[in-house]
Amino acid sequence: MNSTHCLLFIPAKDEEKTIAAVIAACVLQLQKAFSSYSVLVVNDGSSDNTESVAKAAGATVITHKTNRGLGRAFQRAVSYAIDQKVDYMLTIDADGQFSPEEIPKFFNKQKEEEADMVTGSRFLQDSKLSGIPKIKRYGNHSMTALVNSLLRSSFTDVSCGYRLYTREALLHLTLSGDFTYTQEVFLNLGYKQKRICEVPISVQYFATRKSRIAHNLWQYAKRTSAIIFKSVFKYKPFQLLGSISALFFLLGMVITLPLSYRFFVFHVISPYKSLAIIGLFFLMLSFFSIILGVILHTMSQSLLQIEHILYYEKKSQTT
Repeated sequence: MNSTHCLLFIPAKDEEKTIAAVIAACVLQLQKAFSSYSVLVVNDGSSDNTESVAKAAGATVITHKTNRGLGRAFQRAVSYAIDQKVDYMLTIDADGQFSPEEIPKFFNKQKEEEADMVTGSRFLQDSKLSGIPKIKRYGNHSMTALVNSLLRSSFTDVSCGYRLYTREALLHLTLSGDFTYTQEVFLNLGYKQKRICEVPISVQYFATRKSRIAHNLWQYAKRTSAIIFKSVFKYKPFQLLGSISALFFLLGMVITLPLSYRFFVFHVISPYKSLAIIGLFFLMLSFFSIILGVILHTMSQSLLQIEHILYYEKKSQTT
């Protein structure tokens, strides 16, 4: 039996009907692998008996009096895990959609790949889905494609909350999003060259239940994209501003090249002077975007150094 300590983290809001069963099923799996484990529930502004039910099931409960968002709940759990010096943190939703019987997959994959984070994927070849709405599938695929383009990776699911984190991963995480955390974690660890692996999982979607995070696809996309944009701007500003600069340069050249030809052949730009000014304006924006990208890239490298120092500081304080 493993002598390391594993923390099970469950974020919850109004989950009194399912959380006790989820805790019991997860604990049954953890008992088989660990001599030391604990359960943490962050009760994020529930209006029902989630807190008392979770405590009766054996969990330590941290309660937010008002709903502060899944991202904030996760950040609270990360701080708790670091303070408690846990070796692993396993996260699972409280609604019973995920199967606790698949917990061993995560630990086996972590050992095989020496991964910093192992995340469940609902869309790998061996995954089993039941009842997923088409619009939810489309939204997940869109977010995954965006994150893959930023990390130059080939993940299949960046929005799943069923995950395993090592202590190293937890120490490296520096997050800021309140609404959610799943995609931000990928970027945060991916930009720091941490190893992320996926395992196929089974998911049961219930027709009578609406996701509190993704119930409105437009709002979900808007708020999640803002978190992703903030992460990219923080760690890879030149990648972002370089793309913007290229777009401005292309627009500027499309406008100015024909006018330049007209000037050299006919020695006149009229009656397209206003168009020429617009073209030059786009070229100037392209130039300034590149300059700003270089400046922010230098600042982002300094920020990474600060976060690296912070990592060692957190590690030394909890060793």
